[in-house]
Amino acid sequence: MLTLDTDDFKLQIRPVSARREEPGGPYLEWIDVRIDLTAPGIRAEGAWSVMPGELRQFQQQLETMQTQLQVGQTAELAGVEAGFSLILRTLDQGQIIGDWRFQPAPPVGAWITGQCGLDQSFLGELLRGIDALLSFSG
Repeated sequence: MLTLDTDDFKLQIRPVSARREEPGGPYLEWIDVRIDLTAPGIRAEGAWSVMPGELRQFQQQLETMQTQLQVGQTAELAGVEAGFSLILRTLDQGQIIGDWRFQPAPPVGAWITGQCGLDQSFLGELLRGIDALLSFSG
């Protein structure tokens, strides 16, 4: 499970099932997840499907961010499948801003958007969460 828990934002992404029609093929490997999101005055939950390649790309961006930690770096978790996105952007002195967007009932449900603040100490936990999602076998 991937968890991001700050003072004003909590995100949990739990794997539910894995669909692998053909390993390694584009659009043929999916991890179905359950998203629970809490922010002041907001509690939302819903389903999303993400490809392992999308998770690996986010993982690589986070690893670069963790090792270099330069102002202006970004790491983006978004997918071909609509419903969720998280963009992390580095600021001064190890501060990170996260812009998130969630649609609990795609494709026609309302979007919830917000921003959260965190620092580099959260990157290790995010990386471990991505490893857990990638190792999920359903």
